[in-house]
Amino acid sequence: TQDVRDYASQIGVSSEQALDQGMAEKAQEFRAQGAELYRKV
Repeated sequence: TQDVRDYASQIGVSSEQALDQGMAEKAQEFRAQGAELYRKV
């Protein structure tokens, strides 16, 4: 999306690199929270 392209240009990487970096961060966050798809509220 345009948001991804704008963010990538702000940090000086390609949009593909920005997406890869974002997915890696979310994966780390998911594992840190217990790697459960459904959490009790």
